[in-house]
Amino acid sequence: MNQYLLFNGVALAAVACALALPAGPALSQSPRITPAPQVGGLPSLDQRRAELAVRRDKAQVLWDTWRANPRAAKNDSLEQISALGGLRPTKENTTALIEAMRTLGTPLEKSVLASMAGQLYRDLDDQGDKQSQEMVRTYIAQVASREMEPQVWKAAAFTYSRMGWFSDSMQVFTRAKYIWGDRNYYGELAHAVVSAPQAEQIKIIKELEAGDTRFGGGFNDFGKEILASQLTNDHAVKALHPEAARAVLAMFNRKPPAFPAELEKIGVSDLAAYREWMMAVVALTANANGEPPKNVLARMIDVNGDPRKLIAVLPDSRTHAALDQKSLAAIDANLASYGAKYKADANLQGFVANARSELAVQK
Repeated sequence: MNQYLLFNGVALAAVACALALPAGPALSQSPRITPAPQVGGLPSLDQRRAELAVRRDKAQVLWDTWRANPRAAKNDSLEQISALGGLRPTKENTTALIEAMRTLGTPLEKSVLASMAGQLYRDLDDQGDKQSQEMVRTYIAQVASREMEPQVWKAAAFTYSRMGWFSDSMQVFTRAKYIWGDRNYYGELAHAVVSAPQAEQIKIIKELEAGDTRFGGGFNDFGKEILASQLTNDHAVKALHPEAARAVLAMFNRKPPAFPAELEKIGVSDLAAYREWMMAVVALTANANGEPPKNVLARMIDVNGDPRKLIAVLPDSRTHAALDQKSLAAIDANLASYGAKYKADANLQGFVANARSELAVQK
């Protein structure tokens, strides 16, 4: 789903947000640090902290230089800051970032600043600085609600949607739908479901459901994929209001992901969408019925059905745990027949071979 982050015109900002880590103060020279030994070949916690501190030092120097004269700074200064770790979560950097968005920078730079604000908001939460955090939230909400420059508006609305769910979130989402488009609007709503208060979850689900009927339906298919990807385990499902969980299950069952009519057509995105839908339905059904998820999964898998559906769910270890040896053998026979029918299709043969190797491990 990573392509979901690449909104038109603000792909750079989204990437910067995805890369962002905490940032820190400027020093004339980075301190000499003796790292602790590695454990199991991975960097120790002390090593990671030391590396982060060095990156923060570099990021702060770039930030101070850019603020002093944005036009004289390098064109990619803000992107470098994000890649190095963003801004250290301090009151000074909070005030400076908001002021920069108000008075400095091009639309592209402001869109990157909006993404940096999202990371800063999360880091301020970790620091427990609620006052500075609220300053960031309030300002980004204002930009997302009033900004007329499309590039900045889109980035700010995206950042705000990932900060969490607030009393004005639906208002921001509704306005941003104009600039996001239906696909991203429903996708952002889906992302918000689990983090929203349970009373709000029902409203969001109803809006997602409306996409199935509005102008012939299909507008929220992407949103449903996003929602399914978040509900593939029991812990996430239990975060839903019971009424919301029932509504989601009904929505998923009403329109399962569809593979192309031609049996030989198979693709990674179709397989992923079906697998996440299946595991979400299993988790929701098991939670509703109070039964083990593996029992639900065993009922849902048709060992003699569409082989693409089997290829989709086989990589998940829960599939193997739910099926007995007889069922696994039937799946293998189904896949062998599928491969034999389309011998000339190298793409299909690769999928079949990988799926059958998964089965071989279980024997």
